[in-house]
Amino acid sequence: MYSHRDVVAQVNLGALRHNIALLKSQCRPGVRLCAALKANAYGHSVRIIAPVLAQASVDMAAVATLGEAIELRQLGWTKPILLFGPIFADGGPAGRKDRLRAVLDYDLTVTAVDFYGVRDLAHEARLQNRTVCCHIKVDTGMGRMGISPASAVQLALRLKELPNLDLEGIYTHFASADEADKSYCLEQLRTFNETLATLQTAGLRPRLVHAAATGALLDIPDSHFDMVRPGIGLYGIFPSEQVQNRPDLRPVVKVTGRVVLVKRILAGQPVGYGRTWTARRDSIIGMVPIGYHDGYVRALSNRAVMTIRGKLAPVIGRISMDQTMIDVTHIPDVRAGDEVVLIGRQGAEHISVDQVAERLGTINYEVVSEILARVPRVS
Repeated sequence: MYSHRDVVAQVNLGALRHNIALLKSQCRPGVRLCAALKANAYGHSVRIIAPVLAQASVDMAAVATLGEAIELRQLGWTKPILLFGPIFADGGPAGRKDRLRAVLDYDLTVTAVDFYGVRDLAHEARLQNRTVCCHIKVDTGMGRMGISPASAVQLALRLKELPNLDLEGIYTHFASADEADKSYCLEQLRTFNETLATLQTAGLRPRLVHAAATGALLDIPDSHFDMVRPGIGLYGIFPSEQVQNRPDLRPVVKVTGRVVLVKRILAGQPVGYGRTWTARRDSIIGMVPIGYHDGYVRALSNRAVMTIRGKLAPVIGRISMDQTMIDVTHIPDVRAGDEVVLIGRQGAEHISVDQVAERLGTINYEVVSEILARVPRVS
């Protein structure tokens, strides 16, 4: 796909297909796969990613907001969509009816954490002679959205009594499955299993149980249940360095650009706003047309590296709105038009998303989903 930009994020669909198959292979036969596509497919472009997932062995998608779910349907996704977030986040009575209708019109599966919102949805479904699907979310220790384990049975009982409602699933989310110490995660899993056993005794256990995102999928097989929900792993990135099971996941995104200007400067000459870098010798520097407007954030100034002609080139001076300078004095014959790699492999050198995150003091999720969000995605 053509892009008019000199800096693009190349989405490798072959790597995506490889990762889907690899993650499926970590589960026992019959376990379903729900692909987390929130935050624009973790910054990888849901428009590019979704068609591949639709053709692969993916059973369901999950998103965070109603708007994301609608966008996914409009892109042609026909499989189930689980909405992680609340549908009444705005709290406005004027928009409440529209949201209820949108859930039904776009055939979405909602998350239930209380009775009343789902009751209203089931009522609207009855008026339209439709059925709405929901999954209960149990807060086993994450401390965010979810009903307490002690209240799960009562909620399931009330939801079962609602006409036009299919209580299809129940799930939880782990707070620290990507840490080496799994004790808290295993405590959450124990709590969830106790909740499931109570529901089973009461004849209320839904038919689709799920808990594992990428970290638990890889390290805690007992958490797979009926379905797993990989997110970051689909895109070839491990949730953290502490994940113990590390199969051959392949990075899906590679960010590349072009040098658009090469110039010589003299020793003692500063580069960039604030003169935060000064040449210690006569130097050759290159300009890459990316800046903090594109999400190549200012915090990477004097800290990041790029590769050019297979060698590492440090970012020098402050990153500005549209431009970043690199020192290429040690790299022979650099010319305008040469490719640079901001994330990915070039020759023997590889700049990973994790390395960029470490330089920023953040996590790899933020790098791909937000920091470089404005760089065009191409496949």
